[in-house]
Amino acid sequence: MKRTVLLTSVVAVIVVGCGPVLEEETAIAYIDGEPAVLANLYSRAYENIVKEENEGKPLPYERARELLDDVVTADVLVREAEAAGYAGDGGFAEEVRSFSERALLTALDEWAAGQVEVAEEEIRLMYDINENQRLYSVIYGYRRDRVEEAKEKLDAGEPFEDVAAEYSADPAAEETGGKSEIPLPYNGDVFTEALYGLADIGDVTDVLTNEVKSVFVVLRYDGHADDEGSESEDGVLPESKSYDEMADVYERQIRARKTGEFMNAELDAFIENSAPVYNDELYDAVFTTAYEELSERYSEDDAVLASVAGVDFMFNEFYGVLPMYLRMGPEDIDEYRQEQPEYFRETADAALRWLLRGEVRSAFAKNLELDRTPDFELERYRKKGDLLVSDFYEGVFVPSVFDPTEEELRAYYEGHKEEFGNPEKMKVAYVAAYDEAKVNAWRDLVASGGDFRTEVYEKWGDYLNEASEEEMGTRDPRDSINAGTYIYKDPDRKPVIISVNADILDLLEKEVYNYGAGDTSPVIPTEDGRYLFFYNAEYVPYSDKPYEDVTDEVLLGYQNEVMGNPTTDEKLQGWFAELRAKHEIEVDEAVFKKLYKRLSAGEWEDEQSGG
Repeated sequence: MKRTVLLTSVVAVIVVGCGPVLEEETAIAYIDGEPAVLANLYSRAYENIVKEENEGKPLPYERARELLDDVVTADVLVREAEAAGYAGDGGFAEEVRSFSERALLTALDEWAAGQVEVAEEEIRLMYDINENQRLYSVIYGYRRDRVEEAKEKLDAGEPFEDVAAEYSADPAAEETGGKSEIPLPYNGDVFTEALYGLADIGDVTDVLTNEVKSVFVVLRYDGHADDEGSESEDGVLPESKSYDEMADVYERQIRARKTGEFMNAELDAFIENSAPVYNDELYDAVFTTAYEELSERYSEDDAVLASVAGVDFMFNEFYGVLPMYLRMGPEDIDEYRQEQPEYFRETADAALRWLLRGEVRSAFAKNLELDRTPDFELERYRKKGDLLVSDFYEGVFVPSVFDPTEEELRAYYEGHKEEFGNPEKMKVAYVAAYDEAKVNAWRDLVASGGDFRTEVYEKWGDYLNEASEEEMGTRDPRDSINAGTYIYKDPDRKPVIISVNADILDLLEKEVYNYGAGDTSPVIPTEDGRYLFFYNAEYVPYSDKPYEDVTDEVLLGYQNEVMGNPTTDEKLQGWFAELRAKHEIEVDEAVFKKLYKRLSAGEWEDEQSGG
């Protein structure tokens, strides 16, 4: 069983001696004659501890010296783990590779953001525009020809609402006519640029699309947010936020958009300059072969669709995601391809370009030599240290502490039997809805012997069908029904779940055990305005689980009990001392004192620090 162990702070600050050099190359400590702890690495550890345990204030000299010992011990642990072969297995190598790639892509994102400038005028423009946000109606779809046909009807004078009801992919458009109840804030993308570029209320945009051409949109300018629908309950319009309050928000939005545009352009140029090689025969098959047949004929594991900058892009990946970009199933894809081949190819080309960008990001980052930057290397080696030490700790130290006998485990089980047993619980059916009269009627039906699972559910379905879409949309939280959920007598024993009805479940925990199995509660008003009743369908008493069924849980419980006690900590410190004793460790006290003086800004200077 995989053990998850929280280590002490000594290994929470992993610094690898062979790590890179930042601004400060001076070694503070040596292990076996080799520089082990550099000034910049210790400084990073010092800053972390200052934030975590000392509220940002400088550390006392003695604590700072203890931290150096911790960092040295961490380096020793890494060296011992490497010597013991914990870096040799494929899983570890894959974890390091995966982390390195993620760190590299993060470095690429940071690099790209650093290439983008956001002018004060751009921020001011976005603020000014959004002070008067526009309401809109929309027609959208995933086939360009359909949306263009809709636009032609709009140009011919047909009402927007009628065209939206017929052509929009939004199922609610039949009732709403495509009208949105909330404004569309301006953010500078193709859609908001077009909407806010319209001169008069009622004007309509051309057919718009995103870069991947996966959706096609027509927008109508319907007025301003302050004209309707934005008043608070007391009838007063909400105060707008000041420029100073919103400037940072808009700056981040603009930078994110411009960074994405810049990064895409750079990746496209990188792909083009890398002399990409495409399997034209394989790609053309996408436009000539029924989509389901492609899988049988062309999707072998080794089918390369494109090679760019030393990266092979496989056909299987493209084949698998193209329906997602087109928002169509195989039959619809085939129909679209046959009826509108030029539009189909346009979307397929855009999707391929998008996917290739993702494939070459790492290669592009390495081309920029971001894998050689100090920050990137530091994080890479620190992560390597974390992985090594965790595995080494669990493989060497943990067994020596957590290797109990069968008798010890059974004794632990007997002393904690109720923690491993089947907990006491009640199976409960319930309804929570805003219509008090309906809830009372359903409650009376169950109380008089009606079947909850059939009769109440049938009436529940009629109730929902009678409600309008507008009415349903205003219910927050939604009405809810459940034919059977378990409420645990001891809340600490219940499974950890994320539920949209968390408030209802909390109320049930308080009320359910006031009634017996087969009882029906009265109707209870809830804090959110709904009315609730529940029916205790089944009571399940506590029962033991045999030791043989819970051996893993018993071992984990035993380990958790031992963790953190003085005996375990003493053994851990002893293990650290044994590992350090295998190495010759030397600390340059003069260098350390000089560095400490700088890091503490003189605040903790005293005779101990050599003030």
